[in-house]
Amino acid sequence: MVAAWTGPMGEAHDFRIQGCEFEVKATTGGRRIHSINGLNQAVPSSGSSLSFISIQLAKAGQREGLTLQDQVGRIEKILETHAELNKSFHSLLSDCSYLDEDAPIYSTKWKLRSAMKLVPVDNAFPKINPEVLKSSMGAAFGFLEEVTYKVSFDAIGTLL
Repeated sequence: MVAAWTGPMGEAHDFRIQGCEFEVKATTGGRRIHSINGLNQAVPSSGSSLSFISIQLAKAGQREGLTLQDQVGRIEKILETHAELNKSFHSLLSDCSYLDEDAPIYSTKWKLRSAMKLVPVDNAFPKINPEVLKSSMGAAFGFLEEVTYKVSFDAIGTLL
């Protein structure tokens, strides 16, 4: 997954595995409501399919769950014998502005509230994209600077 993690490098989506792209969204809310940032976040790259992965988190008790630092440590342990992937992982973390010395900031323990969900961006996915807006707005589309909207993933997609 480290080799597939493209988000920190300024790519359009978080992960790319061959012709499949994945955008990861997390919420601490009781419902799976996620922000779609920009007109192209729900648009796959040419020749690729795109799906969102929805993660619903809850604060954990004292003896369960993981902090962000715990999770980073678990991944480091897996990568111990893979020097190049470990180096790449730390470079990507740095690109995300994650530093080990900031660990006290991330002291909250989290656990999954529910199973993760895979939501394909297909014809049924509620999206606002350049194609939709250009056809409805005409020349006025050229004046848009930024679009962010929220989508409920509660009733769409497949639990993982």
